[in-house]
Amino acid sequence: MKKAILLVGLVIQMTMTSCIKNLFKEKEESLPAVTQIGANTLGCKINGKVWVPNGTHDLFVSIHALSAYTYQSQGIKYFSISARRDPSLFNKEEDSYDDMSLDVTLPPSTGEIIINKDCNSCGLYCPYNSLRFKIKGLFQGGCYMTSSIHTGKVRFTRIDTTNKIVSGTFEFSAIDKSSGKTITVTDGRFDVNTR
Repeated sequence: MKKAILLVGLVIQMTMTSCIKNLFKEKEESLPAVTQIGANTLGCKINGKVWVPNGTHDLFVSIHALSAYTYQSQGIKYFSISARRDPSLFNKEEDSYDDMSLDVTLPPSTGEIIINKDCNSCGLYCPYNSLRFKIKGLFQGGCYMTSSIHTGKVRFTRIDTTNKIVSGTFEFSAIDKSSGKTITVTDGRFDVNTR
């Protein structure tokens, strides 16, 4: 009888341990599909690891995962997109990727824009055709910015001003000027509604 109770207790303990591990295990993310329907999606790989924005939602603040808009100034059309990802409470990595901002001139039709302007501020302003990626972590962090040396490109695959849909792909390299570290962003894609 004691062996049966011990065996049942062991089975229950193993089951509970497995359930607890699954509760705290991060689900493996995948990139959103490349679409052109205004799905309000964005994703990329940073140094080979999938990054998809999830926003900030807590008791005191709620920040959307993704916002995008187009506007015109002095006869030139611009496209701006911002994405935010907050780390999981159970994230065990040193750095947690946080904010991405892209500001580019919007071509009159589909095509490619080269990202090659120096961005010297991690604040709110960078020149057009630049990209900024801010990382905040418990132990390390940085502000990775494009420059004339660390460049990239944005390919616009749909620019629909009637339905306010902008879609495309992107890739770039960026440097944190204070540490000299670089990141490589590949397989980037966005499909946003700019209403």
